[in-house]
Amino acid sequence: MAPKNEIQYPAIVQLLFHFKWTLVGVFASDTETGEHFMRTFTPLLIRNGICVVISQRFSMSRPTEPFRDAISKWRQVNVFVFFTDYSTMLDGISQIHFILEGLSGPIEGKVWIITLFGKLPMKYHKSYKYVHSIWNFYIQKRAYDKTFQEYIFVEPQFEDQSFNCSFSRHVFSVKGQRRCTQKLHPFLQKNEFCNLSEMKMYLDKNGDLVADVNIENLSLPQSKCAENCHPGFVKQAQEGEPVCCYKCIACPEGTISTQKDTEKCTKCPDDQYPNEDKVQCIPKRISFLSFEEHLGIILVSFALLLFLTTGLVLITFIKYLETPIVKANNRDLSYILLVSLLLCFLSSFLFIGQPRKVTCLLRQTVFSIVFSVAVSSVLAKTITVVLAFLATKPGNRLRKWLGKSLANSIILSCSGIQIFICAMWLGIFSPFPNSDLHSQPGEIILQCNEGSVTMFYVVLGYMSFLAAICFTVAFLARNLPGAFNEAKLITFSMLID
Repeated sequence: MAPKNEIQYPAIVQLLFHFKWTLVGVFASDTETGEHFMRTFTPLLIRNGICVVISQRFSMSRPTEPFRDAISKWRQVNVFVFFTDYSTMLDGISQIHFILEGLSGPIEGKVWIITLFGKLPMKYHKSYKYVHSIWNFYIQKRAYDKTFQEYIFVEPQFEDQSFNCSFSRHVFSVKGQRRCTQKLHPFLQKNEFCNLSEMKMYLDKNGDLVADVNIENLSLPQSKCAENCHPGFVKQAQEGEPVCCYKCIACPEGTISTQKDTEKCTKCPDDQYPNEDKVQCIPKRISFLSFEEHLGIILVSFALLLFLTTGLVLITFIKYLETPIVKANNRDLSYILLVSLLLCFLSSFLFIGQPRKVTCLLRQTVFSIVFSVAVSSVLAKTITVVLAFLATKPGNRLRKWLGKSLANSIILSCSGIQIFICAMWLGIFSPFPNSDLHSQPGEIILQCNEGSVTMFYVVLGYMSFLAAICFTVAFLARNLPGAFNEAKLITFSMLID
């Protein structure tokens, strides 16, 4: 008994996979069995991702042009799967030898995988010139089991006693007996038989012979149209080419591949990013504006310098608070303006350092309120100056508006609106710490999420509105007497704001 040829097909596929032979040619004799081989084996290769770029049936009477064209186009095919028998094997190799010899340029030796069980006729032959090695399968021999009984079929004299049935007589001719439905005794139904060649054989559930096979080989050539894609790269199919003829491209941004011939790159987690070779995901560096960075040091230095300068001016005003110059310069408004400027410079420290819940809540609201107070005090100071000069004209009734009540009303009303907007912002859309994982590659930027972009622009827009009103009033007061140049200085300060 001999196993079916089909038991070799999965073994051939595993062999091709093991040595990464993904580009093959398939030949078969021009017989009925060869046609069955092509129809059965080729789809198996395709399903397993092996490219069959040469597929031909041969005979000595067939023209060789299709062979020649296919082999000339796919010279890099170095592995042929050859379905044949002993009678046609040398004819097939001779025909391929004739085609290879007619090609220009050096020809590499080809590896043949032959579907023949048993030893090959490896005598010297001129057709082996371009044969690198021939592989085939042969059945492993096993020792004969001496305890195996010779008679495994049921003897006729045991039919009636053991099974109460009959094989020899018609079922209707013997009363009380039924036709036998099994030949073998139940303890013999294990599908293991011994043939006359003293080799232990196994039959599968379909009754087909199952065999273990050995492989004969000599060397390991390559048969593929593309080199292996190294880790960090991915295979990309080329239009109009077999799937095995891919090209290797680097993994896209944010992805890696850790194995050869990867079909798809793997995306790194959000808190990690690929290394330079794109073979490993590494943790992203946490980034925020810290006090130790150069930019943080520069901003802190400017804030401290302006804070000290403003503080020096405030100390000067307090020291000379009873002098006519300080009194004439709206002493109370000057104090409010200077203190609010001091707080503005100090609020810049809320924007430096790692964002936390408290700093995110305070940084925008504190600055906007304090800055609104500063702009409101400048606006109150400018309106007071304008009204003071208008009140000096005979018959003008604006004198009654002069005084601290007007200035206080302007500051409270203008800054009160900003306080209301900020309170609504904090109550409905509170800012919170957030991490930006995607803006900068390799970095996690810690920042504050403002909660509502609309509210942020409402607060910013209101500060701009106050500054525009203050600038307009200062511009209208530009024609005041030259000896009183405070309005002009206020205009210049509004331009800086």
